[in-house]
Amino acid sequence: AYVGPENRRLECQMYRGTVSELPEPSERRTANGFTFLVYSSPGQHAVLWSEGEIVCVMVSDMPAEAPIALALEHAM
Repeated sequence: AYVGPENRRLECQMYRGTVSELPEPSERRTANGFTFLVYSSPGQHAVLWSEGEIVCVMVSDMPAEAPIALALEHAM
Protein backbone atom coordinates (compact mmCIF):
# COMPACT_ATOMS: atom_id res chain seq x y z
CA ALA A 1 0.00 0.00 0.00
CA TYR A 2 1.23 3.49 -0.84
CA VAL A 3 0.17 7.00 0.05
CA GLY A 4 1.24 9.67 -2.41
CA PRO A 5 0.79 13.37 -3.03
CA GLU A 6 -2.52 14.82 -1.84
CA ASN A 7 -2.95 11.69 0.35
CA ARG A 8 -3.91 9.60 -2.69
CA ARG A 9 -3.80 5.90 -1.92
CA LEU A 10 -2.76 2.94 -4.04
CA GLU A 11 -2.90 -0.68 -2.95
CA CYS A 12 -1.41 -3.56 -4.92
CA GLN A 13 -2.15 -7.23 -4.29
CA MET A 14 -1.78 -10.55 -6.06
CA TYR A 15 -3.67 -13.77 -5.56
CA ARG A 16 -3.94 -17.19 -7.19
CA GLY A 17 -6.99 -17.38 -9.43
CA THR A 18 -8.36 -16.30 -12.79
CA VAL A 19 -10.07 -13.17 -14.02
CA SER A 20 -12.83 -15.36 -15.47
CA GLU A 21 -14.15 -15.68 -11.89
CA LEU A 22 -14.78 -11.92 -11.72
CA PRO A 23 -17.98 -10.02 -12.51
CA GLU A 24 -18.29 -7.96 -15.70
CA PRO A 25 -15.99 -4.90 -15.44
CA SER A 26 -16.87 -1.27 -16.12
CA GLU A 27 -14.28 -1.31 -18.91
CA ARG A 28 -11.77 -3.62 -20.63
CA ARG A 29 -8.45 -2.54 -22.10
CA THR A 30 -5.88 -4.59 -23.98
CA ALA A 31 -2.17 -3.77 -24.19
CA ASN A 32 1.04 -5.74 -24.60
CA GLY A 33 -0.84 -9.05 -24.69
CA PHE A 34 -2.72 -8.43 -21.43
CA THR A 35 -6.39 -7.76 -20.85
CA PHE A 36 -7.04 -5.26 -18.06
CA LEU A 37 -10.39 -5.24 -16.26
CA VAL A 38 -11.31 -1.85 -14.85
CA TYR A 39 -13.91 -1.53 -12.09
CA SER A 40 -14.93 2.00 -11.15
CA SER A 41 -17.17 3.52 -8.54
CA PRO A 42 -17.26 7.13 -7.33
CA GLY A 43 -13.82 7.92 -5.91
CA GLN A 44 -12.39 4.40 -6.28
CA HIS A 45 -10.93 2.47 -9.21
CA ALA A 46 -9.62 -1.08 -9.44
CA VAL A 47 -7.59 -2.57 -12.28
CA LEU A 48 -7.11 -6.34 -12.47
CA TRP A 49 -5.17 -8.49 -14.92
CA SER A 50 -3.93 -12.04 -15.09
CA GLU A 51 -0.31 -13.16 -15.22
CA GLY A 52 -0.54 -16.92 -15.62
CA GLU A 53 -2.25 -18.34 -12.54
CA ILE A 54 -1.87 -15.06 -10.65
CA VAL A 55 -4.35 -12.17 -10.67
CA CYS A 56 -2.78 -8.76 -10.08
CA VAL A 57 -4.87 -5.99 -8.52
CA MET A 58 -4.35 -2.23 -8.19
CA VAL A 59 -6.94 -0.21 -6.29
CA SER A 60 -6.75 3.54 -5.85
CA ASP A 61 -8.64 6.71 -5.11
CA MET A 62 -6.59 8.51 -7.80
CA PRO A 63 -8.34 9.56 -11.01
CA ALA A 64 -9.01 6.41 -13.08
CA GLU A 65 -6.29 6.96 -15.69
CA ALA A 66 -3.52 6.91 -13.04
CA PRO A 67 -3.98 3.32 -11.75
CA ILE A 68 -4.75 2.16 -15.29
CA ALA A 69 -1.45 3.64 -16.52
CA LEU A 70 0.45 2.06 -13.61
CA ALA A 71 -1.09 -1.34 -14.33
CA LEU A 72 -0.18 -1.09 -18.02
CA GLU A 73 3.37 -0.17 -17.05
CA HIS A 74 3.85 -2.95 -14.49
CA ALA A 75 2.24 -5.91 -16.24
CA MET A 76 4.87 -8.53 -17.03
